[in-house]
Parts: sequence; structure tokens; C-alpha cells
Amino acid sequence: MRTLSAAEAHPRRNKVIGDMYRERPNNKSPIDFESVSSELERLHLMREKVIAEAFDTLEITHTSLAQMLLMHVGDRRKAARWMCARQRFFDGKIGYDLIAEGDSEKVWDEIERSN
Repeated sequence: MRTLSAAEAHPRRNKVIGDMYRERPNNKSPIDFESVSSELERLHLMREKVIAEAFDTLEITHTSLAQMLLMHVGDRRKAARWMCARQRFFDGKIGYDLIAEGDSEKVWDEIERSN
């Protein structure tokens, strides 16, 4: 069995790094770390926005579930992050995966179980 190279295992990651690759004459480093840093910051801000918007939607579509989660974890930011965290009880899925699959009861069960 052949082992995959890093480029084969993570083609999208390598494309991003490849796009940021610039050979600079006075620097032996093949990666422009300023570009890496700014790209990571941009992705972080996008992720934070998606997390907040997803919880906004949860509050509209599954009001009771969102309220119960808020009571359980204490604040909106923690509740939003909890929904995005992979849970062992969910077989490594996130809460939104289960809701998308129509299994919001399992999310309820985990909230109640962990109280």
C-alpha cells in the first residue's frame, strides 16, 4: 500500500500555500508569511461570522433548543461554538450536522445529558 505524499493528502491546502508562494531574491524562505498571516486572519473572521449567523438561524428555526443551550452553557458565544464543536456523543459530528439530518432530538439529549 502506497503512502500519500503531503501534496496528495491535502491538495486544497497546498493550492493555498502554492498561491502564496513567492520566491524573493533576498529571502531563502519560499513562503511569504505575511500573506499566510493575513489569509489565516481572513479565514478566522469568516469562520466567526458563519458561527454567529448559524446560531442566529438556530434561534429562529429551533427556538427552544437554542434557549436550552444558552441556559446550559451560559452565553451566546459559547452556545454558538458548542454547536460547531465535534461531539463524541454525535459520533464526531457537530450539532448542525444532526439538525441537517433531521435528528435534533440527539442534540436535545446531549444538552440534557451534560447538565
